[in-house]
Amino acid sequence: MPSLTPDTRVATPLIRQRWQSVSFVHWRYRASDVRGLVPAAFELDTFEGDAWVSVVAFLTSFAVGGVVPLPGRRIYPQTNVRTYVRAPDGTDGLWFLALEVTNLANVLLGRPGLPYGWSEMAVDRPDGFVTYRARRRIPPTRPVASYDIAVELGSGTADDQDERTEFLTGRWHTYAKRGPVLVRFDVEHAPWRLVPAHAVVHDDALLRAVGLPAAPALPLTHYSERADAAIGVGAWSQERRVSGSRLWRPTSKRAR
Repeated sequence: MPSLTPDTRVATPLIRQRWQSVSFVHWRYRASDVRGLVPAAFELDTFEGDAWVSVVAFLTSFAVGGVVPLPGRRIYPQTNVRTYVRAPDGTDGLWFLALEVTNLANVLLGRPGLPYGWSEMAVDRPDGFVTYRARRRIPPTRPVASYDIAVELGSGTADDQDERTEFLTGRWHTYAKRGPVLVRFDVEHAPWRLVPAHAVVHDDALLRAVGLPAAPALPLTHYSERADAAIGVGAWSQERRVSGSRLWRPTSKRAR
């Protein structure tokens, strides 16, 4: 279940990341608009009958094994396009529709199984705002995968820590699929410290580039200044064909 605190301890991190200037920009979609973008092995996780898609833009660092940084700049922009799913092992978490980064080494390392794209990106901090811009270089898409979002920051602490906020931000697992193999990654970090925010979207072509219709309405927005995350492999499964259907048979137990 979504929760404000991690449900799994990452004792041996595969990756450590620091996320800074994190904006969550969420849109409600009809489930039928999203279903075809998620592998059949997963169920869509919906809220009040609708699917949600989030653009999460931030600055990141990346250390393999928790200690070895990637070549290039130590802090660089990243933007994830994600939706919410339930996996065959019973966990809930994130399915990524796109992961845009400026660090080519990150793309080469993550591309097997995850939809990384190499993009020109910028994150700026004019007074009272954080602005995020990107235009993908590789792999090319039509329309071009791009976005331009300005997030106006409020003051104080967000007072909307309701069930919907928990659904959208309280996720501690992500998934990848390469060929017949499904991998679950577990994520651990301190609870998000969210502040009020409002997004002005000047360009949402990234959503159309991943196969979604144009953004349907004004987005719901959250902002957090920082989180230090540990990411580890939680489980993996092997796909088998039985009587023409596909089943996932877990080959390792869920981490506790």
